[in-house]
Amino acid sequence: MNVAAKKFYRDRFMDLSKYRLERCALGAEWDAAVERSPQGTIFATSAVLAYLEGARPGLWSVWKERQRVAGLCVVESEDGRATVADDLVIYAGLMFEPAPAEQSRAQTVAEQFRITSFCTARLVELYDDVFLNLAPAFVDIRPFLWHNYGTDGARFVPDVRFTSMIDLAPNPDGSVETDPIYLSASKSRRQQIRYGRGDGVRTETSSAFDVIADLYAQTFARQGKSVERIFLDQLVGVTRSLVEHHCGQLYVTRTAKGDIGSAALFGWDRKRATGHLFLNPFRSPKPLTSPSLRKTIVTSFFALSNPSP
Repeated sequence: MNVAAKKFYRDRFMDLSKYRLERCALGAEWDAAVERSPQGTIFATSAVLAYLEGARPGLWSVWKERQRVAGLCVVESEDGRATVADDLVIYAGLMFEPAPAEQSRAQTVAEQFRITSFCTARLVELYDDVFLNLAPAFVDIRPFLWHNYGTDGARFVPDVRFTSMIDLAPNPDGSVETDPIYLSASKSRRQQIRYGRGDGVRTETSSAFDVIADLYAQTFARQGKSVERIFLDQLVGVTRSLVEHHCGQLYVTRTAKGDIGSAALFGWDRKRATGHLFLNPFRSPKPLTSPSLRKTIVTSFFALSNPSP
């Protein structure tokens, strides 16, 4: 059978001649565009991207004639020939402008498909190798999957990662016992929180940013691994940057004696709060924990004490 006959997506099937990419720079204008987009996250803002080491942000605006329709954020290699993964940039990729109010859902889906198709083609022209980490709000990856479909050409390979989303339901009286997240926890977990409160364990905000580097290094050391000092400095710098930009907060859990047992960084924008961010080197939904206290009530207390930005 003819290979072309098997293709259900054909190049040049759509007219994409009205679209173009333009380079843009970090700054207030870029951050505002990220904030507007449903796919925009704090990882694509200046507060994080300014701290890249050994790589650089590749920022593009997507235009349809005179109208900006999306932003595109990648991390470029030092020579600019490839887009690469970076531990600081959890989500990036394509970020659409909000759909016009008069546009139907079907029209929005079709337009975003065209934008993605255009960007897919341009990315493979601009770079020798392409890596993208799309935000959970980016749902239609067909143009990437269909690139060079049915041919021997290079193709995008999906690597699905999962993000947990928790609805932070209101808790009018502020009591832990009436908090929806607390009530949804297992009986044993709720008991651990009560024990922690009885033992004087507390979770609080902190400006001791160096604790991030200390706990991160300790966590690696417990696994017999080392971490480069430059990366630890990046973590401290980004944490300070998010706090100073009023879009992040460092929380620590202390024992009754004041010893720090766990720490995590939360960041937020107008759309969501993101917990723990890039602080856990093993990408598990847990805070960084002091090895000497990791089997105590401190870890569970932090995880369920529900600090709020």
